[in-house]
Amino acid sequence: MRMTDKIASQKNALRKTAVKLRHQFSHMYDGTIAEKAALHGMLALKDLAPGSHIAAYLPIGDELDPRPLMRDLTRRGHTCLLPVVIEKDAPLIFRPWESGDPLEDGPLRTQHPISAAPTMVPDIIIMPLLAFDQAGGRLGWGGGYYDRTLALYSSAQTFGFAFAGQMVDHVPMGDHDKAMDAIITETGTHWCQQTGA
Repeated sequence: MRMTDKIASQKNALRKTAVKLRHQFSHMYDGTIAEKAALHGMLALKDLAPGSHIAAYLPIGDELDPRPLMRDLTRRGHTCLLPVVIEKDAPLIFRPWESGDPLEDGPLRTQHPISAAPTMVPDIIIMPLLAFDQAGGRLGWGGGYYDRTLALYSSAQTFGFAFAGQMVDHVPMGDHDKAMDAIITETGTHWCQQTGA
């Protein structure tokens, strides 16, 4: 078995476990869990330059909801962005969004800002995930959208946004996988690639 096939197989096996794990943790907490994560996120991002562009996401299913964090960042004068799927094998693009702005339906159960909104380059990318490890390894659904996006926006700082219980011992990483800089959870921020809070 080739190394790439072996890693793909390992990821698929972990994905099945991680889906159940995230579902379990999402049902253990009340609505305040996203607020707790937002507080830790604001502490992690307190030194951002004024007017920074921060990409996040609208939660699907049992993903941890970053909207409280996005509202706090907007109040501090930053511009929050949402990802837009343009085509299947392309990187994501990002458009600005605030709570109450109109949305359009996208593929894969996503919603995104209307097509008239401008495309912007993120300084920070906050991503959903199925599982993560201490080194910043990230397990997603396997579509490769964030892999292609992080390769395009290589200067952006990257954060996972997840329940603390989604941490696993090891996420298999291929040559194209980029470790996250940190993971924001309801219990704090775990810094992976740099020294931080």
